[in-house]
Amino acid sequence: MLKRSVLFLFILSLQLINCKQAKSFVSASELPNYDRQAADHILFLDFLLTQEGKNAAVKAKLVNSIAGNGRMKDLGSARIQQNQIKAVHFFTDKRQPVEIFYEHPLFRSVEVFSKDGTLSQDAQVARKGILSIRVQDDPAREKIDLYSVTPEGELKIYSLLVKK
Repeated sequence: MLKRSVLFLFILSLQLINCKQAKSFVSASELPNYDRQAADHILFLDFLLTQEGKNAAVKAKLVNSIAGNGRMKDLGSARIQQNQIKAVHFFTDKRQPVEIFYEHPLFRSVEVFSKDGTLSQDAQVARKGILSIRVQDDPAREKIDLYSVTPEGELKIYSLLVKK
């Protein structure tokens, strides 16, 4: 009986571990290609997003990170589609958090041409996809939170702590 209880508690604890939102950290100055002599750096971050089933939670995991030299152009942050990934950047100084929206790699919307010449939108659903983001390295950035934004709502899926 004791063995069954221990086994049950072990399985339950594994399930609870898998339910919490993923969190990790990256140290910008330790990324590949980080040049300490350069004045400005761009961080390139690749996240693997997965969803096991139609109603399952979206999960994210940092799979690649690299630094490059230079400054980014302002790309804007407008929300243009109903299925997106929202990245919220938090800073240690007095700045307000900054939201940037990206196309959701699991719920893409593509334009489809029909034979009669009309153009329409078609949803393409995937079980896994890569979200690639790039951000200007900022010594005051402390965290990036990722949210899956769909018509069903907004769900926090990942937190990345950024250290200098």
